[in-house]
Amino acid sequence: MALRNCPECNKEVSSYATACPSCGFPLKSPASTGPLAQCEYCKAMIDAELTECPHCHVQVFKSHRPGYAAPTQQQNYQPKRYKSRGAAAALAIFLGGIGIHYFYLEKPGKGLICLLFSWTFIPAILGLLTGISIISMTDEKFSQTYNL
Repeated sequence: MALRNCPECNKEVSSYATACPSCGFPLKSPASTGPLAQCEYCKAMIDAELTECPHCHVQVFKSHRPGYAAPTQQQNYQPKRYKSRGAAAALAIFLGGIGIHYFYLEKPGKGLICLLFSWTFIPAILGLLTGISIISMTDEKFSQTYNL
């Protein structure tokens, strides 16, 4: 077993250690030859070649790696928000007359149409039918239809 010195506290550490046992300073593994980068979320030092932080399992983007030239246009990363099939069905059955289920499913155009025509009770009937169809869907079909 080879030993190396910790760059932080200068104590001898195994070459296979990922962190110094004395001070906790993160060390590169012998398989890693690239530079270290800091995870923006958990602030842990990780290998810059990784695409996912091994500590918090958050995806590390190329813009967080050292030496990467950021693109000229800023990209907005929005995590996908998954919708509950049960909540959508309940909203469609009980509040489908005013289109609340469409607002929940992020289809505000259909929700506004239901809201405008709620006095005719047609959206209430359609909401009931939509709720029944959502209940009868499989999770995969619901995910394909509404969690795009």
